[in-house]
Amino acid sequence: MYASIIVTDAGIQEVINAERTGTAPVVLTEVGFGTGQYTPTPDQTALHDEFKRLPANALSGGNVGDNVIYINARDTSSDAYTLFEFGVYTASGTLFAVCSQNVPILQKAAGAQAYLDIEFLLTNVNPASVTLGDTNFFNPPATTETAGVVELATAAETAAGAAADKAVTPAGLLERTATTERIGLVQLATDEEARAGSNTLKAITPETLSATFQNIHDDYGFQKMPNGMILQWGKATVTGVAEPGEILFPTAFPNKCTNISITPIDSTASVRVQSSTTGHFKAAHDMNGAVQIFWFAIGY
Repeated sequence: MYASIIVTDAGIQEVINAERTGTAPVVLTEVGFGTGQYTPTPDQTALHDEFKRLPANALSGGNVGDNVIYINARDTSSDAYTLFEFGVYTASGTLFAVCSQNVPILQKAAGAQAYLDIEFLLTNVNPASVTLGDTNFFNPPATTETAGVVELATAAETAAGAAADKAVTPAGLLERTATTERIGLVQLATDEEARAGSNTLKAITPETLSATFQNIHDDYGFQKMPNGMILQWGKATVTGVAEPGEILFPTAFPNKCTNISITPIDSTASVRVQSSTTGHFKAAHDMNGAVQIFWFAIGY
């Protein structure tokens, strides 16, 4: 049960006075339990219906960082009661902090023990000027500065990534997957998946990216682009018009060869493409004898 806790004006003033007189820190020594049901106010100096006071040896906690004071109050008596209000008192008897509401904060049976965790934020005074009495830490809440108890985040809370006071488990971390709108975990694609270019859930590393650029870089070679475009080139011999030469591509175009350019080598012959497929093309020239050519093809 979470309830609002107010630091009283009297509590703040005691801290200010202690800092001025050099007697800080103010020591919190007792927690009072009551049955009053009301809305607490900063000018309050006592509980409305207090029935029990827990001493320092029943308290544990302290200043846990981030300006938070934590107290764990333990009642191991045989008393039975319903708690609607509680207050934190200083060694001088000042009501330092108070909480009350119309629904039970805690209910204790005669054969049970009661544990009340109290946290409040100090915003108007130096938190170093407030301390807990002669006690030891007992399950303090975890903060960015203090090891302690922390609630585990649900899968939905982990995926949302907004809670700052809960811990993420390894299993929960798997729920924080990366999308185009948020940072998160992502699986790496294999070389085959990178070349296929159809998976929208996996990431490509620099190494797998290079696999998408399949190539043979030689005098007779090709270069495949990630968008499906293929560039091919080579050197060949064309015999003549009557016997057009068939020239194989280093790799077949999956769909279509869109363009072929031919450049004669040391010749003034006019060389032209007579036909082409996805796997080869035929070329001829208008002179006698064989002519060597460079060729370049584009397709997808």
